[in-house]
Amino acid sequence: MNPVGMESCSQEEVPLSTLLEQLVDGADGLLSLQGLVDRTGDRGGYLLLIFLCLPFTTPVPLPGVSTVIGVVIAWIALTGLGRSNLRLPAWLGRRTVSAQRQRQVLSASRPFVRWIEKVVRPRRGGWLIGRFSRRAHGLLLTILASLLLLPIPVPFTNSLPAYAIILLSACLMERDGRLIFPAYLLSLIAALYVGVALIGGAALIQAAWDWISNGTTPLP
Repeated sequence: MNPVGMESCSQEEVPLSTLLEQLVDGADGLLSLQGLVDRTGDRGGYLLLIFLCLPFTTPVPLPGVSTVIGVVIAWIALTGLGRSNLRLPAWLGRRTVSAQRQRQVLSASRPFVRWIEKVVRPRRGGWLIGRFSRRAHGLLLTILASLLLLPIPVPFTNSLPAYAIILLSACLMERDGRLIFPAYLLSLIAALYVGVALIGGAALIQAAWDWISNGTTPLP
């Protein structure tokens, strides 16, 4: 099978939903993360970031994977943006995902992906391809990835960073210099939300500890 983007038509002519489906097309059983990287073609890691974040945008959960996915996203953001020959560390590249489960995620997330296809398009994005821009956006994506991997049992603490990563990656991939500003705003909202959830969770744990301590303190 040819990697994504090696078809007769250029990737720019292929819808995002089709590119994502091609990542698991023809695969059976388990897919390695490095295998997924190799299938992304010349999209420089952006397509893989979108693909990896889709499980957090749908009702089809993938329990226990947010930490691994967060690490992969951070690695790509720091070392692989704009590169077509991305190599993950061996210990990370060998990790596998279920092709069947990913197809379920792609099916469930299709309406959201179709919306991305409609609103993201090349416009005034020349400033997004410079070295400084790649480094700055790599840092921003790394911060969002660190929020994604935090084990906070609060609704939307995974989904909000995931949505921000997807929108940022789509804008960078398509060089959309307008929609990327709403993506910055969504990133800020995600960071504030996760921060509040983290602080609130710590306060709740402290209150519970105080209650337990006071309740078990022997009487004088």
